[in-house]
Amino acid sequence: MTDVSLAVRRGEIVGFAGLNGSGRETILSTVFGARPLDGGQILLDGEPLPPGRPDRSIARGVAYLAADRKEGGGVMRITARENISLPALKPFWSGFHLRKKHERRHGREWFARLSVRPATAIDEPLSTFSGGNQQKILFAKWLSQGPAVFLLDEPTQGVDVGAKADLHRELLGAAQHGAAVVISSSDLEELAELCDRVVVLSQGQIVAELSGADATPRTITHEMTSQPARAVTG
Repeated sequence: MTDVSLAVRRGEIVGFAGLNGSGRETILSTVFGARPLDGGQILLDGEPLPPGRPDRSIARGVAYLAADRKEGGGVMRITARENISLPALKPFWSGFHLRKKHERRHGREWFARLSVRPATAIDEPLSTFSGGNQQKILFAKWLSQGPAVFLLDEPTQGVDVGAKADLHRELLGAAQHGAAVVISSSDLEELAELCDRVVVLSQGQIVAELSGADATPRTITHEMTSQPARAVTG
């Protein structure tokens, strides 16, 4: 990435589009701290986020959903209940005792809210759920923290139409409740439908920023494939 500067406001949904190798696939994991930062700063409410420190990002209210559920999104061998509570276990502990009843009730509330199926399988490993239900569980994992910033790589990849609608509704709700939502997606229909602005990357640079009626799959595709890369001014 070279000379990328972008501000995202609370309550806004911003999308990143770009061809493979454009930088779209790595920008959000870098912001979160899962990848090294080559230069510059990432600011949250005017204060820098330490680079390469996902733990510090989580503590500041930043959530990140990776594109690969199995490698970076969830822990497949542990239960759905445990995955949902994983980012913040403290509320479920009393001294040295994990209050599983409280954790299970919390998980069931999110199962009901996101229509996770099977509804009774909260104590089953994440690996036993369908792809769409796994993604709902991982949404619950982060949404239950009330994030200030929600970063999502390919948020509805490999899910069916019904699950996709449910997840889009949750993202819109998160923004309405004041979160800054940032999506990187190869699904241009998704970006056009959800986002207030779509930022197009090419060769590690921002080459376009589209909003309103201009943010259509056709115009996004045009900007993605236009060469050479050009800098946005304004």
